[in-house]
Amino acid sequence: IDADPETHLYKAVSALTREFLAIESQSFDMV
Repeated sequence: IDADPETHLYKAVSALTREFLAIESQSFDMV
């Protein structure tokens, strides 16, 4: 069973979510 694609997708989504939350936090602090 090759779960590499799913793992890659999960890591990509996790990274994007982390970046999004970081940007949201910075924007909220600026307000």
